Amino acid sequence: GQTILVKIQTVNTDSGKVVLNVANQDIKVEEATFDIGEEVGGTIIESSAQGLYLRVSRYKGQTVSTGFLLDGHMSPCMEIAALLASKYVPGHTLSALLFATVPNLILTRTFATQGRYRNFEKLKIGDCIPCTIKDMGIRLV
Repeated sequence: GQTILVKIQTVNTDSGKVVLNVANQDIKVEEATFDIGEEVGGTIIESSAQGLYLRVSRYKGQTVSTGFLLDGHMSPCMEIAALLASKYVPGHTLSALLFATVPNLILTRTFATQGRYRNFEKLKIGDCIPCTIKDMGIRLV
């Protein structure tokens, strides 16, 4: 759930895959009906120290989908983020920015992807983007 800077190595628009590498610190940071970066509101339906599940709506009263606000997207400091996530209870409402739409809605309150990087087709080798890591490991082919 921690967000780190990654560098795009390859982009394959046919298969919808991107190969990423962890970026060096000296680099400057630059299918749904939602747009990346769009502000959405939602009602918390489940909360834990790992994050919040929200019933997201674009307009007041319109239920659209379920989104997840990771604790790491609530504050840049992981300790504060976990504390914030554990303090919210189901029924509270809050707003957040849309960080990702695939495979599900990921929300953020701290990281906003720059406009030119919000469309998969516009990604180029060497671009640096914020990325939330779900799992890391070594894959042998």
